[in-house]
Amino acid sequence: MSPIQQVASAVDVSKTGIQLWLDHWLSAGTVCDLRITTHSGRTMHKRVRVIWTRREGKSCVSGLEVVGSIAPHTSDQD
Repeated sequence: MSPIQQVASAVDVSKTGIQLWLDHWLSAGTVCDLRITTHSGRTMHKRVRVIWTRREGKSCVSGLEVVGSIAPHTSDQD
């Protein structure tokens, strides 16, 4: 995930949005690129916009709006 790279867990997923549980605060309006791996192992790349974030203990929950699909980045780190 950019602008930061971290593992996040999906709390809720729909066609137009994703709610994520993560360790870092994401400011509303931030655009991020996600690499999503499903339980079946399928990988998708989506561009999202942060709609809201709230603290949950030491972690955060963010609501993200899907704004498009993107071509996967090609690098040795993926």
